[in-house]
Amino acid sequence: MLIIFRNPSFVIMKRFVLFIMIVSLFQIQSSAQNCNWDDFAKDSLFQGNEPGKIGINSKDWLVVATQGRIHYYIDWIWDAFSDFNLPFDYAVCIDEKGDVYAGHYSFGFYHYDIAGSKKNVYNDTNSSLISNDIKMIKQDHLGNFWLSTWGDGVTYWDGDTFMNYTTSDGLCDNFIHDIEFIGENVVFASYNGPLSIYNGTSFTTIPKESSANNLSDIALDKDDHIWAILSNIAAANYYIGKYDGSSWTTYLSPFSKSVTLTDLSFDENNHLWISSVDGVAKFDGFNYRYYDQFDGLMDNTVFHLKISSKNEAWFSTLLGLSRLSGDARIAGQVLSSGLPASMAFVKLYKLNENNVKKLQMVDSVATDVNGFYEFKMVEMGKYMIYAGGEANYAGTYLGNIENWINSSVVDVAFCDSSYDNNSIDLLEFFPIDEGNGYISGKFVSADGTRAGSGPIKDVDVTLKKVPGGVVKVAKTNEFGIFEFDKIDTGAFSIIIDIPGLAQDTIRTVIITDTDTLFNHQDYEVDSTGIHTADYSSIKNNKEVWSSLNVYPNPVTSVIHAFVHIPPALDFDVELINSNGEVILYEKYKSRGENQISLNVQDKPRGVYVLKITSGMFHAIGKIILL
Repeated sequence: MLIIFRNPSFVIMKRFVLFIMIVSLFQIQSSAQNCNWDDFAKDSLFQGNEPGKIGINSKDWLVVATQGRIHYYIDWIWDAFSDFNLPFDYAVCIDEKGDVYAGHYSFGFYHYDIAGSKKNVYNDTNSSLISNDIKMIKQDHLGNFWLSTWGDGVTYWDGDTFMNYTTSDGLCDNFIHDIEFIGENVVFASYNGPLSIYNGTSFTTIPKESSANNLSDIALDKDDHIWAILSNIAAANYYIGKYDGSSWTTYLSPFSKSVTLTDLSFDENNHLWISSVDGVAKFDGFNYRYYDQFDGLMDNTVFHLKISSKNEAWFSTLLGLSRLSGDARIAGQVLSSGLPASMAFVKLYKLNENNVKKLQMVDSVATDVNGFYEFKMVEMGKYMIYAGGEANYAGTYLGNIENWINSSVVDVAFCDSSYDNNSIDLLEFFPIDEGNGYISGKFVSADGTRAGSGPIKDVDVTLKKVPGGVVKVAKTNEFGIFEFDKIDTGAFSIIIDIPGLAQDTIRTVIITDTDTLFNHQDYEVDSTGIHTADYSSIKNNKEVWSSLNVYPNPVTSVIHAFVHIPPALDFDVELINSNGEVILYEKYKSRGENQISLNVQDKPRGVYVLKITSGMFHAIGKIILL
């Protein structure tokens, strides 16, 4: 981890140089910079006096604690109501309905029913609330509330009943500063250093980091590691700690060690944000980036921060509330054999690491006459880029590969305005001699996540020679079928690309002068990926057979099968056991409507596959032999 110290004299010089650059290069900065700062002060619609703690829900509705007044921000509109019993920096929370919850060190726990214009007050007199001294309010994933107190433990509230927990129940400390959630487990951070994890039944204590006297705010990264602000007040030393499930690791503060750290949070890119009384720092895993008044922050004294689901950063400062948002531009050029691809299209996919379907297409654009493309107003996140549409070239991802899994990722962060030079050189077809090889298969949705449990159309299938490059590309038709014909001898891999789903097995077929036909290279698709399969009664995109009828089934001696095949065509009949061995083979010439009888009386009992093949026509039936 790279740690950058913030020396005060260096900061002054840096700000002076930055000021000169802003004055002299104002036009350049204004056109390139996509940081958007919105400041809300007490002379605006916000009218907040000394904003403190911030609450936010999944709809990005916001509530802010201010002196004597609660401000909330719903659907881009500020509103407020007065409650002059509330001091500075009391606890606040907002639920999915927009109801507001507040608590502070004297008056207990308030529920503000916004729609009903009603306030419900709970205290240690009219309820079983453990204490009127409320430090923090957090709502868990099930909609229940957890309230921490300053010396009296914690309280759970499901909307009707209060349940209290203290050190006598296993809680690590009665002075709880912050609360987070790992799944259904609750993490309590104590001011004196230890952590408690409550699983609904019992508490597990995580001992404090050895050099820390105190712990304040905590945050969870994408791996559910616990990050904390640690301090040794006597030594005037602040630093960062990470608990990975087994041990603590400590990191120096991004500011001078004596600068008070006030809050921390993670954004969608798993970047760590740290607020202080000297501005804000963002750590991307390699470097720190600082934000202060010279960037647009309302004041360098920042009390709290929150990151919304839209990846907007909210900061409560001494002078008011600041919001930082940003968008980016992703651009590049598509080439074909090193020349501009003017007839191509480019798709932008967002990577969602926590979702089953990992990629979601957010935009598609055409290249210009010079092969250039551009995506504007791109939100923060990780993106993959796909280009295609040029004749005689295969669809290609950034990194010049044919499959999304190993493609290059564009990591769009806050205010990093432009990601240029994302060039893609389309994969060219590798020329081969014309032959008699034929490969076909079918795609079917296995769990209804795509195409209603039926055939899947427009799947990209690439055929690559091994060794060598791309020789052919195809898409599945309305029956879910893909075909490659006129293939020369050699070894070939079948590459499947459905953005966001992984192919668990790459099939390889070897075409020789005598072994030229490879049907049933079939696949099933579900939410976990693309899997090899074998499907019966395949409907061809050129001609459709009637259904294969087999009777009796189960059978004891003779199988009778009826199948329609265009007249005069040769067709093969195979009986295959559960080990994949052909135990019976016969060849026929079609008369149109064909009746076939097979004596299986001497075959072992078990499950068999009856396979009928004629060129590009196929039919399969399952047989049970008793």
